[in-house]
Amino acid sequence: MNQTTRLEWGLQPVSEGEHIAVWGARAILERGEIILLPDRQQMTGSNGAKELLRDWINDVGLPELKRYIKAHHWNGSTGDVFTLERNVFKLIGSPKASHGYLYITLTMEGRETIPDGKWSGDYVPQIGESVHAKINGLEKCKVLGYLEYSGWNAIIAQPLNPPEWFVQQNGKAAACSLFGAEFERCDHD
Repeated sequence: MNQTTRLEWGLQPVSEGEHIAVWGARAILERGEIILLPDRQQMTGSNGAKELLRDWINDVGLPELKRYIKAHHWNGSTGDVFTLERNVFKLIGSPKASHGYLYITLTMEGRETIPDGKWSGDYVPQIGESVHAKINGLEKCKVLGYLEYSGWNAIIAQPLNPPEWFVQQNGKAAACSLFGAEFERCDHD
């Protein structure tokens, strides 16, 4: 199991819960701009989840944070916290009144082992396997992990060719959760 609760960089502590990937950074906040430093970032988690998380940071998370910083006129003395939650992703960021730094943490909820909950279908896919989503035109998806909602298990899935509405709502690099009755075995990978 990957260590996703401790980061050297980012806003601490990492939010509670189970995560399949986590990214943290101590960036520079200069005149409303975010400057990421390669040696002040860290990412942990499973390979497929880390790849999606990296894309989500660039396509959705950082652009949203940048808009918020400019709209709210953040500077180095700001102590406010920005939070963005989209499906299994949660980004939090704050300068923490540090006069120059911006601490950012992004988590991807989920787990690498099957929870104790119940399945609404009769097929339990493995991480890395492809499934066919039967809802919302999502079609072929890659399984990244598992979740439990109110006693029922679900998979975390990355749509491989998401429909336009999904991209507009979530960005191209996004994940969704699917209960067992909402997907079926993929005949071919």
